[in-house]
This record gives sequence, C-alpha cells and structure tokens, in this order.
Amino acid sequence: FHHHNQFSIRDGYGTEKQVVQRLLELKIPGFSLTNHGNINAHYRQYKESKEVGLKPVFGIEFYYNKNRKELRDILKEEKDTKEIRERRKELGKQTYHLTVLAKNEKGYKDIIRINNTAVIESFYKFPLIDFDLLKTGIGNLYIFSGCPASYISRSLLEGNIDQALNEIELFQEHFKDDFFIELMSTSFSLQKQLNDSLIKISEDRNIKRVVSTDSHYVYPEDARVHEILMLSRNNATYEDLDDENKKVWTFTEKDYYIKTKQEIIDNQCLDASYSEDAIKNNNDLFSKIEYFDFDISVKLPKFSSNPLKDMLLSIKTGLKEKNVELTEEVDKRLKEEVNVIVKTGHIDYFLILSDVIKWTKNKFGRNSVGCGRGSAGGSL
Repeated sequence: FHHHNQFSIRDGYGTEKQVVQRLLELKIPGFSLTNHGNINAHYRQYKESKEVGLKPVFGIEFYYNKNRKELRDILKEEKDTKEIRERRKELGKQTYHLTVLAKNEKGYKDIIRINNTAVIESFYKFPLIDFDLLKTGIGNLYIFSGCPASYISRSLLEGNIDQALNEIELFQEHFKDDFFIELMSTSFSLQKQLNDSLIKISEDRNIKRVVSTDSHYVYPEDARVHEILMLSRNNATYEDLDDENKKVWTFTEKDYYIKTKQEIIDNQCLDASYSEDAIKNNNDLFSKIEYFDFDISVKLPKFSSNPLKDMLLSIKTGLKEKNVELTEEVDKRLKEEVNVIVKTGHIDYFLILSDVIKWTKNKFGRNSVGCGRGSAGGSL
C-alpha cells in the first residue's frame, strides 16, 4: 500500500515493471504506488499490472499543509518583500506527508483533481493540499495516518499527543471507517516508539490498522543506488556524509525494500500479533478496492464536424503553397502518412496544432515558431 518508485524524484528507485516482477516472485496479488505529490507512474503501473494479472491500487503521498490557504494567498502577492519571503518560508516548513488511496475510479479522479488543484493554486516547492481540499474526496478515498513525516506521526514523536489526537479525531469524524492507522515495518530508530503510540490510539479509538514497509526501492541490494540518488538530490558526496559540519540527509537504514510477509512479521519494531492483524486488514482492504480499466481514448476536442476533410484540404493547400508537384511518389507518401495520422486518432491533434501555429505566426511573425521536430517535422 505504500511504495515509491522513480517518480518520487531522487527519493525512489525502480520501474513499475521491476515492482511487478518482484510481486510475482512473492506471490503478492497487487500493489499501490504512492509517489510524492504526483501520479505520473499510474498508467505504467496499470499497464504492467494488467499484463500479468495483478491488481493495481492507485495512490499518492500528498504534501499536506494546514496553512495552505494562507500560503496560496501569499503566493499571489505581486510584492516580494523580506517579510513576505520569511512568512512564506515559515509556512512552507509546516508541510507533512499523507498516504491516500483511491477506493474506485471516482476516487482516482478525485486524486487527480485534488493534486491538480494543489499544483495550480498552492505550489510551494511541492503541490500542497489541506484538509478542506482533501475532504472533497470523501466516500471515494482511503486515508492512512502516514509515515514518520506525516502530521500525526510527527506530532506523536515530538510529544504533542493532543495535537495528534485532534487530527485523528478530524479524520475519523469526516472519513469514518475510511481512515486507517498506518503501522510501518522498518528499522527506523523511532519506528517502534511510533508504532506503540499508534497501536494504543487505534485501540482506544477503535480504528483499524494496516501495515506498510514504505518501500523506496525493490530489492535489498538497491539500497546503495537509492542512497546515491538522495546524495545527488542534496548535491552531496559520500565524503560529505562523514563531515560533521555538513548535514546531509539519507536513509541510514537499509531496509526500505519490498519485504516478504515473514520479514514484516519478524521485524523488531512491531510485535508479530499486531503485524499479522494488520496484514489481515491489508488483505480485507485490498479486496474492497474496485478494479477498473483506464480510459486511454483521445480526449482532444473535435476541431470541426468533418476533421478528415479539413485535413485533406489543408494538405492540398500546403502542397500548392510549397510548389510540390503531386507525382506518383508524392501521392504514395502522402497516403501512407495520412493513414498513420488517421489510424492513431491524431487528426484533431494536427489540426489544432496547425491552427495554433498559424495564429502565432500571424500575431508575432513567422520566426515566432520553430521548424518542428521528430517524425512530424520531417514528414511530407
């Protein structure tokens, strides 16, 4: 339920295909990708899973900031005073992680909508959401309490118990049984302390628990590559890790890979009985999540009532303007190229782009548009 791959930029390693291969080895029937603040891997996840009969679960690890609205308004400010910059920085520091999964197709569309809104309205280093934005997906999303970098977990680790309980109460009140406590099976130094606190809260408040490994790579041997990625993100080297004067953050633990069931149960940060109970809840939750096929049809608007006729007319006009004689060779090549455009459903794409280019040239001059590139740029 909680895995990062290469789309958690320089914080995750491994392709969707590698994940699928590992799951087949472990006989695990499906998985969720919860990359940081984006859903870029979901189509590949869907495609690779479908090919081998696995069930994809579509998720995301949102960037959660309770001050999103104030930060959004500050970002709109035309002035950029020292006071504004300091306030912006202060609010930006209060950003946390939040694990969210789609229950169904509607939930998946909710994740897209919520994240798109965050990108457009409140992007400060990351696309930021808040509770008000998240609750627009009530009924179609599963919410987890999150990793050690979540608002709830961070509050507990810092001793702000009431703050954590208030947040849990908020999620329980609105998301009801779609809110889960997320235990983790890792060797993070404070994970056992955090798990113990979360277990107590879940028992006191009758909240179901799930378990994840917060995996950031596929196999144990990938840990070093992941570490190199994190060093590159910080513009640092291995020498910097040994320098006490430089604070370079990497995962000191080397177990953020996709674990077997037994490895989760045997992990010292979580008693076996709790692990087994959480794994059962994982399976129950997985069975409730609805499978759906991706709609990959072209979503472009129709350019006209008869786009093929318009395209052929445009081609005829173009040949005349460029003084190209319609020889047998030219006619054969044209038919081949037109056939490719028609078969791939790109007639409207070419007409729309052509219209944009013509408008741009008329408005700003012929040099405002490049010569084109790729197969279209090199075609007749």
